[in-house]
Amino acid sequence: MVFNKKNTQVTDLPCGGVSVVLHATEVFRIEGERLTLRHGGWDTPTTRQRINQCFDEWLPGYCVHIKGHDWFLDTPTHFYIPFTDGMVIKLNKRLP
Repeated sequence: MVFNKKNTQVTDLPCGGVSVVLHATEVFRIEGERLTLRHGGWDTPTTRQRINQCFDEWLPGYCVHIKGHDWFLDTPTHFYIPFTDGMVIKLNKRLP
């Protein structure tokens, strides 16, 4: 485990990836070239903030925006993807 504070736990994965758990929900996971995002039904500002903090750390240029009540994943090319719980995105690179 790399980080464990209050409600957030960050763990390095054996494959070189990372897992971020907010309360009991794994909100962010990178494994190889695969990114998995979840809100686990907790589509709250805190969940969105935690995911965006992960992007700032590991995948700059990505972020989650909200419009009305809907979440969107914004990619580095500003391609907006509707956010769905458990969505998987294929990345063009692995974590260093």
